[in-house]
Amino acid sequence: MRVAHEQQMKGYRAIFDLLNHDPRIQYNKIAEIIGVDGRTASNRLREAVEKGIIVGPQVRKKSFSNFRTYVYLSQVQDPLELFDQYTRNKDVIYHELLDGVFNLHVISKEKLDIEGVVLEGIPSDYYISYPPDRPWGRAIDTMRTMVAGFNPEEYVPKGYITTHWDEPVNWSDTDEILYQEFKYDLRKPLEPLVKDKYHIWSGNGYDFLKRLPHACTAITCYFPETARAYDPHLFLVGTEYEDFVIEVFSQLPTTCWFQRVSDALMVNVWTLKRPLYQANVLIDNVAVLQIPLLLRELVKKGIVRKEERAEIKWHWRKEANEISTACFP
Repeated sequence: MRVAHEQQMKGYRAIFDLLNHDPRIQYNKIAEIIGVDGRTASNRLREAVEKGIIVGPQVRKKSFSNFRTYVYLSQVQDPLELFDQYTRNKDVIYHELLDGVFNLHVISKEKLDIEGVVLEGIPSDYYISYPPDRPWGRAIDTMRTMVAGFNPEEYVPKGYITTHWDEPVNWSDTDEILYQEFKYDLRKPLEPLVKDKYHIWSGNGYDFLKRLPHACTAITCYFPETARAYDPHLFLVGTEYEDFVIEVFSQLPTTCWFQRVSDALMVNVWTLKRPLYQANVLIDNVAVLQIPLLLRELVKKGIVRKEERAEIKWHWRKEANEISTACFP
């Protein structure tokens, strides 16, 4: 049984790797590469998505001037009341409730007047990690080794975080319609959308997909224990060594999302859920504490100036008019 499970996970991982490289790769190409028939390849991808091992592929707009949004992290007196209000605010694209230094996270198309602001600003593009295929404990050990061996004199910026704040991108009403269709499922078949649902010329649809990588970031997430096995956290990190911090968190076996707002790096991390009870364990082996302990070391070594954190509880997905704990901005 264990061998069968390991083989199954290898198959899911192989499919994730292919989707990460080409989100709309055809099933027959997946089948050819992993050595199965097209129907089996389709079934395995469906299984991986239904189990929450693979989430996506999805797509998000980059930071071009005509896509401008405003991000707010706040500590408000009544976060539930504001959360409810923002579900009806047409300018609010995304918002979530958190438990921590900040308790409300809002992304809006227009500026908002929110109390208790901890951080606000125009966001960068997303940078998405490519999670290594390794156990959680080994990932933490690798991260600790990287932090212990860091030499600021040898630090060379890599430019992982990019911005396009002063650049407009060519984007039509038709592009926006198709973007909303593909935002949470980049593998939707194109032809039924353009021919049957919207009556758009097919050439415009294929042109949209061709231009999409320039205007947007494709995101495929990987959760080897299934997404339900992890708790989502948002960390704010102040650092002059941004790319090193990104490289450290990118050692985790789960996908991490990074974005810069103002002078802070926002890091979305999914950590193993805390057990109800643990006995006779070292604090360094408690999964829920491993990232905070690592951040403490980053602060002690001067790699990070400050760090703040909160656990994500709920978010509202405006396009689908639904509330969820599966927090993907």
